[in-house]
Amino acid sequence: MTVTVDKARCTGCTVCVQSCPSDVLRMKASKAHVAYPESCTDCFTCELDCTREALKVVPGTILARRNDKRKTIEEVFLWHTTA
Repeated sequence: MTVTVDKARCTGCTVCVQSCPSDVLRMKASKAHVAYPESCTDCFTCELDCTREALKVVPGTILARRNDKRKTIEEVFLWHTTA
């Protein structure tokens, strides 16, 4: 799994659920829940959009959808900031 949710920090606002382009997150007991971890592309959208800093994307090598090439976290971040 590449995404973790700090339930103590999560307010249940649903911003992360709505912003996830891979449909990884769902609401469970009024909190964000990682329902489909295998679908996560480590795009950081949920982490960046969460105002409570309740979501964390775990660093590592990931499969980015851009050209289906293996990318490091740094490469994906650079792509997001220059795209």
